[in-house]
Amino acid sequence: AILALCRVWQLQQESIGRPPPPQQIAAMVRFSGACVAVVSAFAVFADAAEWPACQEQNTVIRNAGQALFTNLQGYGATIGCFLDDCMSSDKFVASEIESCAKVCFSLPECTHWVWGTEEGEQKCWFRTGDSGREAGEGWVSGQKGCHPPGTKVMVMGNEEC
Repeated sequence: AILALCRVWQLQQESIGRPPPPQQIAAMVRFSGACVAVVSAFAVFADAAEWPACQEQNTVIRNAGQALFTNLQGYGATIGCFLDDCMSSDKFVASEIESCAKVCFSLPECTHWVWGTEEGEQKCWFRTGDSGREAGEGWVSGQKGCHPPGTKVMVMGNEEC
């Protein structure tokens, strides 16, 4: 039953980007600890502020083995990708920070996004964790749950970025 409850939470988080109500978390905690990962993930969302306050200013998350290489072309990426291949990249040129948050929210494996400048162009990077976190002047990072209000999962082929 606890694993089913954890899966319900995971699906809810993926679809709406926020944790379940406190009563549901309390129910999960009462079980034998099988949901520790879910409760830990909840803590990440519980500390998150609303957009744009959730953005971590002057923070970059370097690769550290957690770069998310995926098909970014399907989300409208055409330039600034790794080795000029947007079909398998962890980054792309984007005109606004909101693109980083929207694409990360749409990628199931993405846990964090980064916004910064590389070679004179504003880009987004996507990560599966934050172990490469460090201070970086001018960089902005965010967790998957840090996105503009009303953000919906984008489907492949969307050129909203």
